[in-house]
Amino acid sequence: MKVELPKDISEVLSSICQRSEPVFVSLYGEEIRWQALLHAINHLQQEIYQSSAQRYAIYCEDIVLFTIALLAVTLAKKEAVLLPNGQPAFLASIAHDIDILLTDKDKVPSIIPVKKIPSITPYATLDIITPVAEIVTAEYSNLNVHFYTSGSTGQPKQITKEWVNLIDEVSALHQRWSRQINDGYFIGSVSFQHIYGLLFRVLWPLLCGRPIIRETVNYPENVLAAVEKFSSLVWVSSPALLKRFDLDRYDSKLHGVKTIFSSGGVLSLTSARHIQQCFGSLPIEIYGSTETGGIAYRQQVCKDTPWQSFPTVNWQMTKEGRLSINSLYMSYEGWFDTDDQIYPVTENTFHLLGRLDRIVKIEEKRVSLVDVEICLEKHSFIEDVVALAVDDYRQYLVCIVVLTALGEAFLKEQGKFALNQVFRKFLEGYFEAIVLPKKWQYVEELPLNSEGKLVQAELKKWIQ
Repeated sequence: MKVELPKDISEVLSSICQRSEPVFVSLYGEEIRWQALLHAINHLQQEIYQSSAQRYAIYCEDIVLFTIALLAVTLAKKEAVLLPNGQPAFLASIAHDIDILLTDKDKVPSIIPVKKIPSITPYATLDIITPVAEIVTAEYSNLNVHFYTSGSTGQPKQITKEWVNLIDEVSALHQRWSRQINDGYFIGSVSFQHIYGLLFRVLWPLLCGRPIIRETVNYPENVLAAVEKFSSLVWVSSPALLKRFDLDRYDSKLHGVKTIFSSGGVLSLTSARHIQQCFGSLPIEIYGSTETGGIAYRQQVCKDTPWQSFPTVNWQMTKEGRLSINSLYMSYEGWFDTDDQIYPVTENTFHLLGRLDRIVKIEEKRVSLVDVEICLEKHSFIEDVVALAVDDYRQYLVCIVVLTALGEAFLKEQGKFALNQVFRKFLEGYFEAIVLPKKWQYVEELPLNSEGKLVQAELKKWIQ
């Protein structure tokens, strides 16, 4: 049965007005109801509409104020630009493209004109609201939302989405998983400034009428606290945090998490099964990108579980084995070639084989960094690993490794040189000697951002 969602922003606000449940809730007891939310949106929207500025960057730490800013900018028919961070160097690199920065942070570099988003507190106890401003968009498709992503070069890259692309994707999510989120409270461990967090933590629950937990949870203890407070949770997470849960410590207390979504990286089968033991269900993995939106999903029931494409996503394999996408979730027509190599299984399913842009040359020998990582992850001493190519006075590989308990015990007893030799010997059965890693770095955990992506700058510091 098809489930209809609101068609425009004014309809979203009208549907919010009919709710009996709060729009936002807190782990600490606070609730934000629709009266307060609409008051705040109206107030900010009027200011933005009267301003000559057109492009409003948004960077917030509070999901409530972020939602107010995003809807206010949209209702005022201005362009919203979502920033992945508020660091001075990043702001300086995009300052030419921004008129005003909307933020809830107290201290922001004065590189771009800044407007502080007003607190929602003055409206929190109001029971009567002013009518929604008449300055509303008739259709989502009339306006764009801009994202910044690091891209393959590490430099800021702007990607534009039409509102209709975002709503089409939310509609697809709701058609597929409306039963799984039935009575759940949405809680998140990922940033809502990125497309995954925006879709799953903000737009989807907002449009389908489910309460959103205000706090971003970064530790297992936070999730446990939420389980104890709310009877049913929909958890929007990433592989990095999911791997941290200790089954023996939490036991069946976590079964209040009814549905888990994971994106930003690929979970191993071992991790997926561990999460199933902890929570009682397999995580739903989402594969996609800012450029393409969601591409496919899976729940790993076995080692060879393929990725299932979303019904509205068209895909094909190029001559190089590259995945190419055509989708309603993109703001332009035509095909987009990803950097991911695939192996088709059926008309609607495929296996991911790794990224084509991670094939490097070491002394003129081609080697896949993904293959090196996959091989090493088979070793009982290795929990996680990333391989990097270094090119200074010569070309060689470096591996940064997170050890298992067995690996840590071996390192403590035998030393680093002996452990290096164990891994080198292990790889000799798979790769030519000339491409084997020359350096090994052992760390407690890999540096990941809130989206579960590796922080390249931190990795480079370790190998310098």
